[in-house]
Amino acid sequence: MKRQKEIERQYTEEARKVCSFFPAGELVDHERPDFLLNAATGVLGIEVTELCFQEPRREAARLMHVPKRAKERFNCLPGVQPIDVSIAFNWRSEEIPFQELTESLVEFVYKHRDRRGSDFNIRELPKGYCHVGIHEVLDRPDRTGHWQGPGRFQKGSRRES
Repeated sequence: MKRQKEIERQYTEEARKVCSFFPAGELVDHERPDFLLNAATGVLGIEVTELCFQEPRREAARLMHVPKRAKERFNCLPGVQPIDVSIAFNWRSEEIPFQELTESLVEFVYKHRDRRGSDFNIRELPKGYCHVGIHEVLDRPDRTGHWQGPGRFQKGSRRES
């Protein structure tokens, strides 16, 4: 039973990382439901009913690395200032190589680096994306900018749709 709970926790934590609307909070072991999530808005019960196949999990892990790599590349370009960037992938992203997703995001953000918001026309966005937002850096200790992809949004981060 203990091993089953470990597997359920692992899958729940992975879901938290790739799901933008999964609330932040303390995850407490429980039975029926499997977990209680102490979120800012209250307690949420979570029952793990079906585990993911390995391939979708691998794809989500691949996409989670795009924002970090894109930020690193962007920061090497001339004339850039720290910015916050939020992104969401569309269904075509799984067909696009990692390098292409990363480079096209860097090019797009660099081209629009002086524009704030997320009101870009869907036809303007790089292939594989359904949302790109460019924002002022929020007040964080490092002030280096935060590039956020799909996943759990940490307290203090901003997401515009």
